[in-house]
Amino acid sequence: MADQHANISTTVQNDDERSEPLLVVEDFAVRFHTRRGLVRAVDGVSFELHKGKTLGIVGESGCGKTVLSRSIMGLLHDPKVERSGRVLFEGRDVTHLGRRQGRSIRGTEMAMVFQDPMTSLNPVMKVGRQLTEGMKAHLGLTPTQRVESAVRLLRSVGIPSPERRMEQYPFELSGGMRQRVTIAIAMACNPKLLLADEPTTALDVTIQAQILNLLDVEKRDRNMGMILVTHDLGVVAGRTEEIVVMYAGQIVERAPTAELFNAIRHPYTEALLRSIPKLDEPSGTPLAAIGGRPPALHAIPPGCRFAPRCPYAQRRCFEDAPPLTSDASVSAAHTFACWYPVGVEIRPTGGPAVEPAVGPSAGTSARPTVEAVAR
Repeated sequence: MADQHANISTTVQNDDERSEPLLVVEDFAVRFHTRRGLVRAVDGVSFELHKGKTLGIVGESGCGKTVLSRSIMGLLHDPKVERSGRVLFEGRDVTHLGRRQGRSIRGTEMAMVFQDPMTSLNPVMKVGRQLTEGMKAHLGLTPTQRVESAVRLLRSVGIPSPERRMEQYPFELSGGMRQRVTIAIAMACNPKLLLADEPTTALDVTIQAQILNLLDVEKRDRNMGMILVTHDLGVVAGRTEEIVVMYAGQIVERAPTAELFNAIRHPYTEALLRSIPKLDEPSGTPLAAIGGRPPALHAIPPGCRFAPRCPYAQRRCFEDAPPLTSDASVSAAHTFACWYPVGVEIRPTGGPAVEPAVGPSAGTSARPTVEAVAR
């Protein structure tokens, strides 16, 4: 039976490799011209996403994950914003679409669930009108058809008495219900790609789980591709096929989800995992924090951008920026940017071996599993 499941898994993986990616991001960069200088918010990011799959983008505030997702959606049109690289959606280059062209694919082809529904929803417009706006612009439905479709959407995302909610304003709904409304709006025109930017921020833990489960159901039922943006590794554990970890605008580690948790290689990923509160620890146990601050993106120092905060940093880390590389002992799909990766013995040319970087959570007994941190 185990061999049968392994064969099925291998077959599915091979099918994904042969199929055309839904989204391809190639060496993508976003820079802002400011009075302080050129801010490199996203710097040389590359990844792929297939239909029906979920990619998690993880990192602390300011790492560039929200700028990346909004740039993919084509929402940054300020003349002081500079973009390079390519974003391919179903083989089409959508990197530099104008406002009118962007509106033609937003909603119908790709949609976004924003971080705070209270600010993303119009406070002076009833829920029903906000739900039907996209249908009117893209689907050509009659007013009656739009209302019927909106009611079905509200019911599908778990909102009770949807006919009554259609006539309410966002401030009359709870935080969880407002987030469900934003998900319904995103689903209104059946997009092929959904970007969820911190969709559970400021929600109770039980409501967070409900929203994440709802996104999983919508993705599965519609066979969409989904990008789940968060600062919490516990949110993406068990809900994604692949995870990208970003720091200071760059990808520092990328791997299939289970592989990332089983063989963390970048010290920043290890620090993020260590900062997750653990239920089995005694009450009052201090939380593990990542010391220091991320670098200013308008004045990036040489070397590894995480080096000033890294407990394993050595001289080379402050001089040379590490490229993304893979570990042959794990898999080619697991890449990381670190000269001295966690748990790997490094042998510099002409010098003695450098001991593996092993921190407080690098041991097998201390490192949480995917199941332990999954929300």
